[in-house]
Amino acid sequence: MTAQPSCLAALIETNVRWLRQALRLVGRLDDAAYSTTPCGLAPHRAGAHLRNILEFYRCFLEGLKCSHIDYDARRRDDTIEYSRDAASAAIRSIIRTLETSREVYQERTIWIRMEDAEGKAVREGFMESSVSRELQVLSRAPFCAHRDHSTHARSGSRFRFWDGAIDAALPGIENGGGCVMCTVSWVQQPGGYHLLANRDEKRTRGSAFGPAIRECGGVRYVAPTDSEFGGTWIAANEFGVSVCLLNGDGGTRDSVPAPQRSRGLLLHELAWAYTGADCLLSLRQLDLTPYAPFVLLILEPDRAAILGEWNGERLTVDPAAAQLPLTSSSFDPCGVRRFRLGEFARRAGMALRVDPALLYAFHASHGAAADANADAYSPCMHREDAETVSFSWVVVTREEVRFLYSPSAPCRCSPCEQKLLARAA
Repeated sequence: MTAQPSCLAALIETNVRWLRQALRLVGRLDDAAYSTTPCGLAPHRAGAHLRNILEFYRCFLEGLKCSHIDYDARRRDDTIEYSRDAASAAIRSIIRTLETSREVYQERTIWIRMEDAEGKAVREGFMESSVSRELQVLSRAPFCAHRDHSTHARSGSRFRFWDGAIDAALPGIENGGGCVMCTVSWVQQPGGYHLLANRDEKRTRGSAFGPAIRECGGVRYVAPTDSEFGGTWIAANEFGVSVCLLNGDGGTRDSVPAPQRSRGLLLHELAWAYTGADCLLSLRQLDLTPYAPFVLLILEPDRAAILGEWNGERLTVDPAAAQLPLTSSSFDPCGVRRFRLGEFARRAGMALRVDPALLYAFHASHGAAADANADAYSPCMHREDAETVSFSWVVVTREEVRFLYSPSAPCRCSPCEQKLLARAA
């Protein structure tokens, strides 16, 4: 139940980072957007959601004084719910206390009021916990509007997300909703990078909508949209953070439940991260059980790529595995990967260095002319039932984020659509 000082400090830093994001978001919203219910989302309001989160922090900080915390004793302060100024002041006060209070930095046993408390760890209606454990629970606040304080919730490794989850689950989506790309490569440059991606799909699938500038959590990002399920397979935001999605290996498929949500919806929940670390933290905190297996690549300027893999049962993160190119295919996974890696190695071996021009040529290639499997296995893929349907090229510099897009295979059409975002400080 004890945590090292460095671990405790990291948990405090995580909570402060979330709260600073909330402060930026409140500053970007107008009064109407903050206090009223968006069309189709009744009865939810941004102000009410934020008030609930902040009052959990208040209960935590006030309860530390006597080592007994009662999250049900929230004040229900309506001024925070309807006033952006009051909300901003409350956020700043909580941040200041988290950063300066000695009680927060002292790891120890504390007691949490539980309505259904059972077992030996309970004393007078309270359940044993620790400062670090509660900070970990609080760090999940951006994703849930109501906490589950049951014994089951705190004894398990996964917390339930109640009223206020970002997206409702979709009814059974065959194969996870598609919307996944098949070949990804990138190259880092000072202050930025180039990210290139081919998306392969069945010929019967509807055409995607081209890239558009969107906003989530006060952060602008660019992403195309899958026309059938509303998700995306690649997104880049104004802080230079990009995320993209590929099919994953489900391992023993019989043990993996049928997916309930399109994997492409995940990226809308991750695209507003300020850093790659924030994005990874969000991914770790999401309930991934409704999704089919996937591989997620996270890129940001001047940092190593991050690769997360969900196999339907467990999320693993291995930076060393983020080696280009990344590939996926339901046609012949091992054969396609072997062919595309071989084609990349062949081209890289003939070049002086791996640069954006080499990556573009690779994405438009069909392999060696004498290879009979070229069209079905190559990066730019063409089969009777499926083909490469689009090409995305994200260019991040110190000044801007440029999203180039072709609604066709790169061998047929060079990028003809472009969206620009100025880099945020």
